[in-house]
Amino acid sequence: MFRPLLLAALIAPAVFAAPMNMAEDALPTLAAAERAFAADAQARGVHEAFVAHLDDNGWIFRPQPVRAGAWLRAHPGKGGKLEWAPEYAEIAASGDFGYTFGPWRAEGKLGDDGKPRYGYGHFFSVWKRQTKGDWKNVVDHGVVHGEISLDVGLTLRAPGANAAARIASDELEQRKAALAAADDTLNGNGGGAGIAAQAAPDLRYFRDGMPPAAGLAADKPVTTAGLKRITSDIAASGDLAYTLGARADSKADGQGGYVRVWRYGRDGWKLTTDMLTLPD
Repeated sequence: MFRPLLLAALIAPAVFAAPMNMAEDALPTLAAAERAFAADAQARGVHEAFVAHLDDNGWIFRPQPVRAGAWLRAHPGKGGKLEWAPEYAEIAASGDFGYTFGPWRAEGKLGDDGKPRYGYGHFFSVWKRQTKGDWKNVVDHGVVHGEISLDVGLTLRAPGANAAARIASDELEQRKAALAAADDTLNGNGGGAGIAAQAAPDLRYFRDGMPPAAGLAADKPVTTAGLKRITSDIAASGDLAYTLGARADSKADGQGGYVRVWRYGRDGWKLTTDMLTLPD
């Protein structure tokens, strides 16, 4: 009896161990997916690049959030040039969920003076890795601001590199409920009062008219009434998630919506990215 019992004791940890965390190995592939998306926009055209790299059920803002595949099929490309480059990429401990952001530059039709028209801003993308290993963009949004260079460095982060790649289903459900509660505190008239308690140390604000800003500041609105959450998703590792909202009045052609990214740690969910468009 001794040998079978000893063997069972030796193999039991392997049987019940959490899945191996491959976040650090997968992180460069996340950044590469964003770069490939940008390269395809030059080689194949903007519309075809979006069709190829966005998940069919992913979300884009036009101006309210809509399903990417249906919208792209209904709106063929109109030409123009769009360039962008990632400057930041963060991945979940699961290795298949992350986000990127960086500057973009658009070149449009010639003006009356014969010169092309340009636009600038920052994009924001949430990505999920597919079963075949390729990444798909599941949320694509951005802000418009003044001229900015595309020549930027790249920061890669895997804060959960030592965490389990997958957590138990009951714990994941608890974190989903906590995520919804945290998000709800920022939707409504009094939501801004709790932002300081929910902000991660590296919180970044994305607002039209300015490049992304770090840290808390009174002159940057962080919440507003009139918005509601319509979807959310969380990594299998339970350490990274996003919430996405739209106008509560469902006005399809009206401005107003948000994308927030949350990171889970010892103190629960903390807001690491807040992209907000105020309702018009």
